[in-house]
Amino acid sequence: MMDKEQIVMACSASGLMAAARWYLAAKDGKPFRPFFFVADLFISMGMGYFAFLCASDLGYTPGVCAMASGLAGAIGSRAVDIIQFWVKSKVHMEGVNDSQRNQKQ
Repeated sequence: MMDKEQIVMACSASGLMAAARWYLAAKDGKPFRPFFFVADLFISMGMGYFAFLCASDLGYTPGVCAMASGLAGAIGSRAVDIIQFWVKSKVHMEGVNDSQRNQKQ
Protein backbone atom coordinates (compact mmCIF):
# COMPACT_ATOMS: atom_id res chain seq x y z
CA MET A 1 0.00 0.00 0.00
CA MET A 2 1.27 3.47 -0.86
CA ASP A 3 1.70 6.02 1.88
CA LYS A 4 0.91 9.74 1.63
CA GLU A 5 4.45 10.73 0.72
CA GLN A 6 4.49 8.40 -2.26
CA ILE A 7 1.12 9.66 -3.48
CA VAL A 8 2.34 13.26 -3.25
CA MET A 9 5.52 12.28 -5.11
CA ALA A 10 3.53 10.60 -7.89
CA CYS A 11 1.10 13.48 -8.36
CA SER A 12 3.75 16.19 -8.15
CA ALA A 13 6.05 14.48 -10.66
CA SER A 14 3.33 14.07 -13.24
CA GLY A 15 1.75 17.44 -12.45
CA LEU A 16 5.08 19.22 -12.91
CA MET A 17 5.50 17.55 -16.29
CA ALA A 18 2.08 18.82 -17.38
CA ALA A 19 2.81 22.32 -16.09
CA ALA A 20 6.15 22.38 -17.92
CA ARG A 21 4.43 21.25 -21.09
CA TRP A 22 1.87 24.08 -20.82
CA TYR A 23 4.63 26.59 -20.05
CA LEU A 24 6.50 25.63 -23.22
CA ALA A 25 3.28 25.84 -25.24
CA ALA A 26 2.61 29.32 -23.85
CA LYS A 27 6.10 30.41 -24.88
CA ASP A 28 5.25 29.26 -28.42
CA GLY A 29 2.14 31.46 -28.45
CA LYS A 30 -0.58 28.95 -27.55
CA PRO A 31 -3.35 30.69 -25.57
CA PHE A 32 -3.74 29.67 -21.94
CA ARG A 33 -7.16 28.17 -21.21
CA PRO A 34 -7.67 27.31 -17.52
CA PHE A 35 -10.24 24.54 -18.09
CA PHE A 36 -7.97 22.63 -20.46
CA PHE A 37 -4.97 23.21 -18.19
CA VAL A 38 -6.81 21.68 -15.21
CA ALA A 39 -8.10 18.81 -17.36
CA ASP A 40 -4.56 18.18 -18.59
CA LEU A 41 -3.28 18.19 -15.00
CA PHE A 42 -5.88 15.63 -13.89
CA ILE A 43 -5.17 13.35 -16.85
CA SER A 44 -1.45 13.64 -16.26
CA MET A 45 -1.78 13.01 -12.53
CA GLY A 46 -4.07 10.03 -13.06
CA MET A 47 -1.70 8.41 -15.51
CA GLY A 48 1.26 9.25 -13.27
CA TYR A 49 -0.41 7.81 -10.20
CA PHE A 50 -1.19 4.58 -12.06
CA ALA A 51 2.42 4.31 -13.31
CA PHE A 52 3.79 5.03 -9.83
CA LEU A 53 1.51 2.36 -8.38
CA CYS A 54 2.59 -0.22 -10.98
CA ALA A 55 6.30 0.56 -10.58
CA SER A 56 5.97 0.48 -6.79
CA ASP A 57 4.29 -2.91 -6.91
CA LEU A 58 7.13 -4.20 -9.07
CA GLY A 59 9.56 -3.25 -6.31
CA TYR A 60 11.30 -0.20 -7.79
CA THR A 61 12.67 2.58 -5.59
CA PRO A 62 10.54 5.71 -5.04
CA GLY A 63 12.86 7.76 -7.28
CA VAL A 64 12.39 5.38 -10.21
CA CYS A 65 8.66 5.30 -9.51
CA ALA A 66 8.54 9.12 -9.60
CA MET A 67 10.41 9.12 -12.92
CA ALA A 68 7.92 6.63 -14.35
CA SER A 69 5.12 8.78 -12.99
CA GLY A 70 6.38 11.91 -14.73
CA LEU A 71 6.96 10.10 -17.99
CA ALA A 72 3.54 8.44 -17.95
CA GLY A 73 1.89 11.77 -17.15
CA ALA A 74 3.56 13.45 -20.12
CA ILE A 75 2.63 10.58 -22.42
CA GLY A 76 -0.96 10.54 -21.16
CA SER A 77 -1.53 14.23 -21.77
CA ARG A 78 0.13 14.02 -25.18
CA ALA A 79 -2.08 11.05 -26.11
CA VAL A 80 -5.14 13.18 -25.36
CA ASP A 81 -3.79 15.87 -27.73
CA ILE A 82 -3.29 13.28 -30.47
CA ILE A 83 -6.81 11.91 -30.04
CA GLN A 84 -8.23 15.46 -30.05
CA PHE A 85 -6.34 16.27 -33.29
CA TRP A 86 -7.55 13.03 -34.88
CA VAL A 87 -11.20 13.73 -33.96
CA LYS A 88 -10.97 17.31 -35.26
CA SER A 89 -9.54 16.09 -38.55
CA LYS A 90 -12.35 13.54 -38.90
CA VAL A 91 -15.04 16.14 -38.10
CA HIS A 92 -13.62 18.57 -40.67
CA MET A 93 -13.69 15.82 -43.30
CA GLU A 94 -17.44 15.16 -42.76
CA GLY A 95 -18.68 17.78 -45.24
CA VAL A 96 -16.14 16.95 -47.94
CA ASN A 97 -17.05 14.68 -50.85
CA ASP A 98 -14.75 11.89 -52.06
CA SER A 99 -13.00 13.84 -54.81
CA GLN A 100 -12.16 16.69 -52.42
CA ARG A 101 -11.06 14.23 -49.73
CA ASN A 102 -8.60 12.55 -52.12
CA GLN A 103 -7.14 15.96 -53.04
CA LYS A 104 -6.55 16.81 -49.38
CA GLN A 105 -4.71 13.54 -48.74
